[in-house]
Amino acid sequence: MDKQAKKILLCILCLCFVLPLFACGAEAGIEGTWQTIGRSDRMMIFGAQEETWVFAEDGTATQYWDGEFINSGTYTLEEGIVTIKFFSGDSPAFELNGNELLQDGVAVMVRKGEG
Repeated sequence: MDKQAKKILLCILCLCFVLPLFACGAEAGIEGTWQTIGRSDRMMIFGAQEETWVFAEDGTATQYWDGEFINSGTYTLEEGIVTIKFFSGDSPAFELNGNELLQDGVAVMVRKGEG
């Protein structure tokens, strides 16, 4: 097999095995694995078994634990990084896969719980 054929075969293998990982929306993220669960017209939601983050189009971010309000603040999305500034002063940052950036203004995602 010549070099050109090997390159083509490698590209095909990458397309077959790597792209499906992004197509299902799963990616390793900070402190967990994130997976797309759907889309909404007004907000994007991140969640775990106990934890949920709601990001509204007006720039507000709200955190819930077991369905109860924990904290709120604002968020920005720049160059693939969502930065949250809570009113308590904390500033966690989450790096998102480019495929999961706001499409049509919004994406809805969930973080799988640990264990």
